[in-house]
Amino acid sequence: MSLTRTRIDSIPLIAGRPVLDLVNTVSWRGDPGRSEDHLQLADHCVTWARRCGVLDDVESDELRHLMARHPGAEAGMTRGLRRLRDVTTDVVLDPTPAAIVAAEQVILDALRHSHLAVTGTNGDAGGGVARRWQISDLDAHTIARRLALDLDALLQSPARRIGVCADNACQWVFLDTSRGQNRQWCSPADCGNRHRVQRHQQRSRRLT
Repeated sequence: MSLTRTRIDSIPLIAGRPVLDLVNTVSWRGDPGRSEDHLQLADHCVTWARRCGVLDDVESDELRHLMARHPGAEAGMTRGLRRLRDVTTDVVLDPTPAAIVAAEQVILDALRHSHLAVTGTNGDAGGGVARRWQISDLDAHTIARRLALDLDALLQSPARRIGVCADNACQWVFLDTSRGQNRQWCSPADCGNRHRVQRHQQRSRRLT
């Protein structure tokens, strides 16, 4: 896996929710010769988290200042986010007992550092208050813990297919919201179009 290339400021966010976009911070997972890890430095983690909405602008700036004051925390941020990426990849694609236990561990850690916050009112006639778990403290673990809460919500949400790109070299994941839940490609304009071009070229060669 390359440790020199990254497109973290432009990598497409196509998965449907942040924790699945985290899985896609590795490009060409199925092709070791082309594989790229876009989370190489703490700054990459902050940039990506801001793009995904996990951090806002103010939090991004504050977290960068915090990392500058505590350089030792930078490696911890990157290491923690990569670990959550591995855990998420395993539990959504191959939920073995070990993968489920690993997911439980990161989710429980996030919950221990969370608080219940008011997020609005319920739409029912009673007008009850809606609450959800939130993480307000900013440190090297904030991004990973917020994403662990997103993983918790994903695993508890109504069953919906989590698709894997049909290009075996790509293997990006996505929440399949298509009507028939039969989406094949991470992006019809990228892997889908490349596949169509390849099929056309193969047919042309057979006809010549």
